[in-house]
Amino acid sequence: IEAPPGHGKSEGCSRNLPAFLFGRDPNTRVIACSYTQDLAAEMNRDVQRVMDSSHYRDLFPGTRLGGENVRALAGKPRRNSDIFDIAGCRGYYKAAGVGVGITGRRFDKGIIDDPIKDREEAKSAAHREKIWRWFTGVFLKRQARGAGVLITATRWDGDDLIGRIKRKMGSREMEPFAILTLP
Repeated sequence: IEAPPGHGKSEGCSRNLPAFLFGRDPNTRVIACSYTQDLAAEMNRDVQRVMDSSHYRDLFPGTRLGGENVRALAGKPRRNSDIFDIAGCRGYYKAAGVGVGITGRRFDKGIIDDPIKDREEAKSAAHREKIWRWFTGVFLKRQARGAGVLITATRWDGDDLIGRIKRKMGSREMEPFAILTLP
């Protein structure tokens, strides 16, 4: 999804969609990334707030989070701003900054929300190349069989992540993505 800032991309794709996915299937494994670890952690906490709401419990009574602020306790679901588990299921949500390692995890649904912070970063060829190498060499390698990938971004440069994907799809070097452009 490509759209300008302030059009609800993060609200829909990074805050509400993961909660909905867990409600539909609590065994879903989600890895969600943004341009910094801090922003990714903030999105993680927002998903937890949605899932803690009474409305969510009414809609999805079988999907629950574990206790508050659990890093690692034997037999207890983790729940912190880096990762949380769905209690009694194999589902989890891992938050990571773009460029950060996510080794050791697989995703059924991978979300990248704004891999580039602003126009200044987007104009750096070295930064765009770093994101591309992370996307192809780290992120895509973590897909489980049949996984889905959602990228939502403000387009700052024609050679940004979405621009490169479009180019690679056009030359058949990459499997097709559906592109939704919102002006």
